[in-house]
Amino acid sequence: MKKKYKIIDNAFNRDNYPDLIGKIVENPPQYSSVVLISEKVSMKDIFDKTSLDKKEEKPMEKFIIRCWREGYEKEEIVSGIIEFYKQTPEDARFVFNQIILKLSGIKKD
Repeated sequence: MKKKYKIIDNAFNRDNYPDLIGKIVENPPQYSSVVLISEKVSMKDIFDKTSLDKKEEKPMEKFIIRCWREGYEKEEIVSGIIEFYKQTPEDARFVFNQIILKLSGIKKD
């Protein structure tokens, strides 16, 4: 994935690059002030990659972990479990919570 940058609004950029402020570019001007933008991989792509990899055990767990690492929030991941794995909302939340507990090393009594 190529890195993308957003040209920020500051005095230097207003003086030198007024037309670029707020734009997202792959190659910003050399001295401009920028913020690195990270783009998430779509959940559909994560699901497709996970479901195509038949060697992996527990593909739903792999899906959750990949989504979590990509920066998706809990409710987004639960929605993905419901949509792609055809789970009920209660089951999806339970599976998500179990995986997160496992990742964090917390034992549930």
